[in-house]
Amino acid sequence: MASYLFGSKSSKPKTPEDLVRAVRENLLHTTTSAKKEEKAGEDLCKYLHSLKVILYGEGTPPSPEKCTALIVAACSQGEKGQELMSLLIQKMDQMPFEARKDAVQVFTGAIRFHGEAGEKLAVRYLEGHPELLDRLILGYDNSDIALNCGAMVRECIHHESLANYWLFSELLLRFFGWLEAKAFEVASDAFATFKELFTYHKKLVSQFLEARYTPFFQAYTSLLTSSNYVTRRLSLKLLGELLLDKENTPIMIKYISDVENLKIMMNLLKDSSQNIQYEAFHVFKVFVANPNKPQPIKELLLRNGEKLKRYLEGFHTNREDNQFTEEKQVLCQILTCKVETRQHIIAKPDGRLVRLERLRGHSDSDDPHGRDIRGDRKKTVAGTTSSRELTELGDNDATDGSADDDDDDDDEPFDIKSAIAVTDETHEGENEEERDARCILPEEVYMGAYFV
Repeated sequence: MASYLFGSKSSKPKTPEDLVRAVRENLLHTTTSAKKEEKAGEDLCKYLHSLKVILYGEGTPPSPEKCTALIVAACSQGEKGQELMSLLIQKMDQMPFEARKDAVQVFTGAIRFHGEAGEKLAVRYLEGHPELLDRLILGYDNSDIALNCGAMVRECIHHESLANYWLFSELLLRFFGWLEAKAFEVASDAFATFKELFTYHKKLVSQFLEARYTPFFQAYTSLLTSSNYVTRRLSLKLLGELLLDKENTPIMIKYISDVENLKIMMNLLKDSSQNIQYEAFHVFKVFVANPNKPQPIKELLLRNGEKLKRYLEGFHTNREDNQFTEEKQVLCQILTCKVETRQHIIAKPDGRLVRLERLRGHSDSDDPHGRDIRGDRKKTVAGTTSSRELTELGDNDATDGSADDDDDDDDEPFDIKSAIAVTDETHEGENEEERDARCILPEEVYMGAYFV
């Protein structure tokens, strides 16, 4: 051991197996001598750097054979619990600062490596040692190594089996404390990891949200109502991404059916930060555009319709964004019952309302309440942009409007005004109940989210 620790030239490690052994012995070595400890730290940096060169190459591509030999040794050499893959996690807080950076790269390089047959040796090792996954994520409790551990966790998240372990672990709720850590760099890194965990494996995340909806969103509400500006803004932006992901459609419907969630968004619309107001708008609009609103949400929006309309009319008027302006107009009309939603939301990943599908079971000319609205659908609102300008189907997907009438509606250019039935005629003598009946859609209306 001493020959590795103190640099005997005759015993200098050369093979990947030798280097792994040298690092292991260094990490397990203890001494009371400050001088010897300093020398051991220098040697550790050298050996970790050599391992990094094997995994990543230095001017030349890495050798698959050497990488495989290194990872096999790192996962099997030594007594159980003292393999290098384990020690890189256990001893992270005892390493010199420079050594930690190389240790992270060695760990992530090992996780990333696939053998010739596609085997993921380091991933398989961690799957068999869940206690190491616990210890790794708990690195956020130590601000000295939080960023190092965060980088290692994010690399592990790319592998579904490891992400699955953390999602369904009892430690997941600890994230909500780390996201509001006093140290800004720790909180920011924790949020980067949290976002990676909830966006990388979409189907897995959808399964998790369905299984753990209540405890997760109860905890998530604390982020949306946090006194910390960064926490509110980042969590609100992530919420929009989660709700508008097509894999999470059932989750979105459940979320926008809760009046308490609507109240949170209405409060965030009035936040002192314009950035937070803007992010809140893109969640709030889904509540309003939902044609199948539960009664408590209908009542809240009806009570506050005029106030919300006035607020939205002056909301971020300096933004040069036609789509945003158009969405505000449509929401104002829905809120004051001047229009009826005739289609459900199709949203892009950036959260924009792009297209609204027609109601199931109703033709273009049939109003869900039995009125003929063919004439109404031809009405326009002053200032409305053309359908070509309002079509957003991706970089190369915009249609030219030349499709035959018999073609599917998806081939037609879309004007957001055609998504609603204009009913701005005078309704003399109409009482509140009749007004509600006109503005609230029947039960067969359905809600869904799709992406283009």
